Amino acid sequence: MRKSVDSQCRAFQTAIDILSSRWNALILNVLQQGSLRFSELSERAKGPGDKVLSARLKELERENRELKLEREFLKKAAAFFAKEQ
Repeated sequence: MRKSVDSQCRAFQTAIDILSSRWNALILNVLQQGSLRFSELSERAKGPGDKVLSARLKELERENRELKLEREFLKKAAAFFAKEQ
């Protein structure tokens, strides 16, 4: 049985936003194999030029930092409200 996905779900929407940026899906697919040096990633991605690849990596890194901060805030907020009850 397939699990339905709420299109209003923030996690789903975030994933769609990240994957819809040009080249991000390709880059993330290549990086699933593990960490790579920039030159190795560029060679394996076979598509975006170095400037575009660099910009997309910076964008993905920024998105990752923002998601980590948001998760951290939500955990602290949940712990705070749990103590008050």
